[in-house]
Amino acid sequence: MSIRIHAAGSDGFRYEDDALPFQDVYNLASALSVISAGPPPNVAAAAAESQISPGSPTTQATAAVAHMSSMQVFRGGIIALLADIPRPILSITAYQSHLIGADSSERMPESLVRSHDAHSLMRDIDRVLKPVELNTTGALFGLGTVFSRFVSRRPKQTRPARLQVTLSH
Repeated sequence: MSIRIHAAGSDGFRYEDDALPFQDVYNLASALSVISAGPPPNVAAAAAESQISPGSPTTQATAAVAHMSSMQVFRGGIIALLADIPRPILSITAYQSHLIGADSSERMPESLVRSHDAHSLMRDIDRVLKPVELNTTGALFGLGTVFSRFVSRRPKQTRPARLQVTLSH
């Protein structure tokens, strides 16, 4: 399963990625790593089975490293956004599709980011992502990437910049 992100902003900024990894990809990465580095095939299956279950140390370590890396990208993107753009106007919408029943969504309404406090903005974004189960490694990485690219492609200006981001899975 993957996460889709679409962003549009001031000065013609556009970004889209529909292949951001959801959490389950790290379980697969752990499995492939154990199997490729393990003993001969006849013994590998038994060894891999104990090491690649969702609660195994190998899987947990892989997911933890990926999460720490994505948090760095997310935090760096927010810091760049707040440092380089005087008064960003930010809107984030998150959707979760359901096989049966209605889809769910959460939204951080378009608002002027008044505080230059990265921690507060991270908390506000988490409140949008958590109810639709998008506070994952892939979504955080995608948001950090959007923020960083928006800052790097936008000329320095004093007027507020507008950025709208939509995430779905």
